[in-house]
Amino acid sequence: MKKFALLLCIAVLLSFAGFAFAQDEPGGHGGHVDPHARVYLEAAIDYNPSSSDVVVPSGQATLVGVAPVGNASDDFTADIINLPGDTINRVYVQTTLSINIENYGTTSADHVDITLKNYPTYGAKSHLYAFIKAKSGTQKYRPNEYHAFEANLTSPDLVSSDLTFTVDAPADFFTSNDVIIAETRTSSGGGDSGCNAGFAGLLLFAAVPLIYFRKKK
Repeated sequence: MKKFALLLCIAVLLSFAGFAFAQDEPGGHGGHVDPHARVYLEAAIDYNPSSSDVVVPSGQATLVGVAPVGNASDDFTADIINLPGDTINRVYVQTTLSINIENYGTTSADHVDITLKNYPTYGAKSHLYAFIKAKSGTQKYRPNEYHAFEANLTSPDLVSSDLTFTVDAPADFFTSNDVIIAETRTSSGGGDSGCNAGFAGLLLFAAVPLIYFRKKK
């Protein structure tokens, strides 16, 4: 009976561990959702690009139009944002643009490189991401959630710079969609991921019987 109970505890422990690791996987594609993360919607940068300031390489897709939006929409909430790392728990919006891209050609299941020219550099210069909400009926990314694509300033020491990012599986996000440029941070002052702590507690709980059986020997 004791052996059976011990085996049962081991099975439960392994199940919890496997579930925890599965949760840390991006669900095929995406990131880590932390419903306790803090999201600041107000735009920190005034960026009003023209169509010539948004560049998509010819042969990848066609830029139809771009319009400044400013603040992020109210639905840019922590419970549907796939953060780019398990420790990220702060998102600070820099600006939001409505971008319309069509004619993906042979790259519809591949990627589109997007460059924002003359992007102001007086805000954060690193840990920048373009967050885009996936549409319904997506092929690669979880639908109706925001996904992060790393964005990089090519000349961060200048007053303005090119900001570049690559969106893979563009058909999951365009033709027209809001692109939110935001800085991400890690803070120890709250907003930490609750799921990791919860799984840690479950693992410890499952391990208690193992400790008990060891002491009984």
